Amino acid sequence: MIRALVSTVAAGSSSSRSAGIVAWSGAIVGLGPWLALALDGRHHPDEPLYLYMAAYATVGDILDPELAPAYSFYVSRILHLLLARAIFAVSGPGTAGVQTIAALYAAFVLAAVILGLATVRRLVSWRAEMALAGPALLVSPISLWLVGKTLPESPALLATTLTLYSFVRGLEPGEGRRALPWLVLASAATMAVALTRNVLLLAPLGLGASLLLVSGGVPRGRVLGRGLLVAALGLLPLIGALSWLGIELSAYFWVFGYASAEHSPLVVRLYAGVMAVGPIALVCPWALLHRPRREAWFFLTWFALGTGGPTLCWPTSRHATSSPISCSFSGSPPWRSAFSGIG
Repeated sequence: MIRALVSTVAAGSSSSRSAGIVAWSGAIVGLGPWLALALDGRHHPDEPLYLYMAAYATVGDILDPELAPAYSFYVSRILHLLLARAIFAVSGPGTAGVQTIAALYAAFVLAAVILGLATVRRLVSWRAEMALAGPALLVSPISLWLVGKTLPESPALLATTLTLYSFVRGLEPGEGRRALPWLVLASAATMAVALTRNVLLLAPLGLGASLLLVSGGVPRGRVLGRGLLVAALGLLPLIGALSWLGIELSAYFWVFGYASAEHSPLVVRLYAGVMAVGPIALVCPWALLHRPRREAWFFLTWFALGTGGPTLCWPTSRHATSSPISCSFSGSPPWRSAFSGIG
């Protein structure tokens, strides 16, 4: 699988490679300003709670709703806490551990960008214009916001894009029994998403719904059947993990109820959504001016389901912008690409 992923990212026409060299050379030159913008020293107010719990609380305390503060808040992000705790167990509480987590999570964001591009390459034919998508995504608001922070969104974003890529690989024709490992990997990544930032589960759901609504040559029966297989293979271990960890469903889904209890005006939600997505939202309507439109409609449908829908429907802008922004990875470059299909 790793070899296939590397070949997917590395392969391409000479024109694409040339455009890629120019784009990524510019990205390297701009690395300094990018780091200055990303590593601005600002942190999210949730980070101290995560870091304190990971550094000083035992696993038993973390999982005890009577001992741990804000149990319902962080219990759906338990994998993030356990990962941070494993790092602190090696480094000890202090700056070294925090810096290690921040560096690792920054690598997660970069890996998510690569996986997002690899997913796009499996959905459409690679063109020179798409080589610009990587640097564009690196400077997108969500990437700049996450790099340098120790939030669960970073590992969850990586797990989400791994789910998307693996599922798309599992849908490809001619795979036969070789599709099963990809579907199992997609299920495992889905479970990781569910234990790190469960609202990002909307991303693979949005991809599946888009493939069903705007088919790009993929048989709908294959999408539905293999999607249900991925869901079953991920859901059963998730239920077992929640039961083994003693996490009640009411606590696990608490974030959804908390978000529903807040209310933000529609204009605030729209503003927050546009700010989170950045220039990608401006590019999407322009994509419809180019052929073939079916490809553009597919990406716009996925983009709308994954980002626009939660932004409009969720009563609070703060939680809406935590929706699957990873869908914008595949929503960003539908410019003049020939829809090759994966079916």
